[in-house]
Amino acid sequence: MSKAAPEELLEGLHNALAEEMKRMLEAGGLSASDLNVIRQFLKDNGIDAALAEGGTLPGLAEKMAEIGADEEGDPESYH
Repeated sequence: MSKAAPEELLEGLHNALAEEMKRMLEAGGLSASDLNVIRQFLKDNGIDAALAEGGTLPGLAEKMAEIGADEEGDPESYH
């Protein structure tokens, strides 16, 4: 039987993955597939938020809808 990786190593990998995803988002030019991987990572880690008026999420939702419309012709695919 194989032994599980040390918790410290797994935490480091998790942090590195999160930092890389953040860097990718800031750089832009992500594909729909890239965005879906990031969305799933957030979901798997219990990250969610309500669309509060005046916050940044409504704008992000609109931008994702635009990307969805450009990619697949269905702006509702990201709502």
